[in-house]
Amino acid sequence: MSWDLYLVPAEAANDASSWLEEAAEREVDEQAARRHADVVLGRRQQLELFGPSEYGYELSEPEGSPFPLQVGLHGDHASISVAYWDLGEREAELGEVVVELVSALRQETGWVAFDPQSDRIVELDELRREFASGHAYGVDRVAEIAASGPKPKRKRFFGLF
Repeated sequence: MSWDLYLVPAEAANDASSWLEEAAEREVDEQAARRHADVVLGRRQQLELFGPSEYGYELSEPEGSPFPLQVGLHGDHASISVAYWDLGEREAELGEVVVELVSALRQETGWVAFDPQSDRIVELDELRREFASGHAYGVDRVAEIAASGPKPKRKRFFGLF
C-alpha cells in the first residue's frame, strides 16, 4: 500500500484517470523515459536506476534508506509512490523530496501532478500538505488494519509453545 502521485501532460488534466488507463496500453518511449530518469538523478544522485523494462525506468531509494520512495518513468508520464511506513519526524523531509522531484519533472516536461487519492490535479504549492495528510492517513489505516487482524497462532514445537 502506498501514497501515489502521477505526473501527466497538462492536456490530460481534465480526465487524468482515463488518460492514465489509456497510457497503460501504449508502448513506452524508452528514450524519453531515460531522459526523465536523468533529470531526477540530477536532483537525487543516490537513487538506484532500474530498467529499461516494458514499463520504462524505475528509480528507488537504495536498500537501507529510511525513505520508501519509488519513481516510475514511462516516457509520456511518471509516477511517484511512497509506501505507508511510519516515518515519524522524517515524513516532512520525504515530503520535501517529493516536491523536489515533481518540480524537476514539471520543469523538464510541463506535466501536472495528479493525486489519484483525491482524484484531482495538485498544484506545487499544495503538494507538501497533500503528501503529509495523505501519507499520514495511510500510515494510520495500515496500523489499524494490522491491529485488528487475527493474531498469529502459536504452534507447538516438540510439545512446547
